Amino acid sequence: MLECPLLAISGHPEGHTRASALPPKADIRAAKPCILSLWLVHSHPTDGDQKTYLIPLAVDADGQRVPTLEKHRDQLFWQEPKAPTLDSAERLKLLGNVIDPMLQREVQHRGIAAEQGGYAVELVGWVEVS
Repeated sequence: MLECPLLAISGHPEGHTRASALPPKADIRAAKPCILSLWLVHSHPTDGDQKTYLIPLAVDADGQRVPTLEKHRDQLFWQEPKAPTLDSAERLKLLGNVIDPMLQREVQHRGIAAEQGGYAVELVGWVEVS
């Protein structure tokens, strides 16, 4: 269950006095271990119009995509830290066999990978959720 307080709109006369700097409340739990990976993707089309995208990809330990975790990714950073749930071998297996091909499909689906030009990806975040 996610609970997020509403922030006042800055254009509203009382907006600045009502806005709160407190972090949103969140309760994100997973039935089994999940991974949220955050990828910075730089497109390099031949016309020189370079763009940068942040692509979140969340999967469970079985390799199934978890779109809810992707959508509420900001809430994870307000959670109490916990010990990692996967070992190095499991992480590498998910990264190579599931997440990397999923990222390639996502880049193609979003039209980031043009037929002419290229793109570069960089892993900028890895969060394990249990």
